[in-house]
Amino acid sequence: MRKSKKINLLICLFIIISTFAAYAQVLKYDFVNYDDIEYVTENEFVKNGITVDSIFWSFTHFQTAKWHPLTWISHMIDCQLFGLNAGWHHLTNLIFHIFNSLLLIIILAAGNIFF
Repeated sequence: MRKSKKINLLICLFIIISTFAAYAQVLKYDFVNYDDIEYVTENEFVKNGITVDSIFWSFTHFQTAKWHPLTWISHMIDCQLFGLNAGWHHLTNLIFHIFNSLLLIIILAAGNIFF
């Protein structure tokens, strides 16, 4: 393995471990009184999980003045899998953030921008 690949791998491992260590505490947190009420806890389409009606709703409705069907579907999947256990919803978001950070590193490494 080339030295740069080892360095990239170590950077990726560092990002995974440090991000998880910094944000693992979210697993103990509840939903917040910001937009979680409208997005999850009082939204019947989201709480019911993945159904034909909820998928149709996610692509045809604006909620809180926004149109973002993938966000709705992600919340629906979380509710389907975890119910209203907020910690698991937060863990899903943490995993998305870790993957996005890794994606950035991979793109920068592939373009020889950073490494």
